[in-house]
Amino acid sequence: MNRFSYWPYDEVSLQADFAQQQITIKTPWLEATTNCNMIEESKIRSLTRKVNAQELSEMDLELFNDFFKHFSHMPFGYILPTRKKETSLDPHLLRDQTLLTQGLREIFRKILGSPERWTCDISDGEIEEALSILPRSTWEWDSDAAISFASIHGQVNPESLFSVARRFHLLELMQSDKGNQTFLAIDALNEDEFR
Repeated sequence: MNRFSYWPYDEVSLQADFAQQQITIKTPWLEATTNCNMIEESKIRSLTRKVNAQELSEMDLELFNDFFKHFSHMPFGYILPTRKKETSLDPHLLRDQTLLTQGLREIFRKILGSPERWTCDISDGEIEEALSILPRSTWEWDSDAAISFASIHGQVNPESLFSVARRFHLLELMQSDKGNQTFLAIDALNEDEFR
C-alpha cells in the first residue's frame, strides 16, 4: 500500500485507448503508458474526463489514487499533506525574514559570508562567478502558498512541500532549458553535416 495520497499537477492529462487496452498519462515533461486492465473501464472513462476537464473533486481522491499508485514514482502530481505516524512534521520557522525580500547576491553574502555560521567567507568575485553560471538571477516563488498547501495542523509535511517545489522546477526546466533547441538543430542536420 502506498503511504501517500496524490493530486494531479494542472499539466496532467490522460488519454485512454480501449482498442489497444492502454492509458497514457501526459505532462509537458513526461509521458507514461500502461495497460487499462488495472481499473474498470467505466472508472478510467470517468477519471480521464475529469482530469482532462480539471473537474476532479475531493470525492475523486480514492479513484485518482487507485490509478495514480501505478505512477507514484513519476512526477505527475502533488503529494497531499497528511499526518505522519512514524515521525513528527516540520515546524516552519524562518529565522531571518530578510531572506524573503533580498536579491540573490545579498542572500549569497548573508548565507555564505556569515562568520557566525560558516568558517569561510565568500568574495564578490566568487559570488559573481556563481551567479554567472545560473540561467537567471530572479525567481518568482510563492513560498506562502507552497507552505500553506503543504501544511497540516500548522506544521509542514516535507514530502508535500517537495512535490510543490518539484512542479515549479519542472516548469522552470521546460521554460528555460536549451536542450530541446540543441536536439532540434541536430535533427535538422543532413547526413554530411552530422558527421
